[in-house]
Amino acid sequence: NAATNVRVERLAYGRDSAAAFRKSQGCFDHIVGADIIYGSSVVRPIIESVDELLTADGLFSLGFVDRNDSFATEIARATEEFGFEQPRPPFFLAQALGDVAPKAAEEKKGLA
Repeated sequence: NAATNVRVERLAYGRDSAAAFRKSQGCFDHIVGADIIYGSSVVRPIIESVDELLTADGLFSLGFVDRNDSFATEIARATEEFGFEQPRPPFFLAQALGDVAPKAAEEKKGLA
């Protein structure tokens, strides 16, 4: 890839860190977060960071695994609180592609 306008930078989550980051890096049209949520306690600081760094008409793309069945709920709550729109309901990419966990596959077949 010969793109010259793409960078990766380290960012500590939370509004204060994001505000400092914004002063040096500016705001962004598209923020991508992939597999960055490992506990419910980081959801709000991540959304605060995105809220601080995303342009008014920007896009935030988030990929995550709901490791304890509460991440999706926490994300929905935080994004609603900060006024983010969800253009479509979240979905599980692995499930959409037919790649489900062994237990889920067994349940699907009626083996569990």
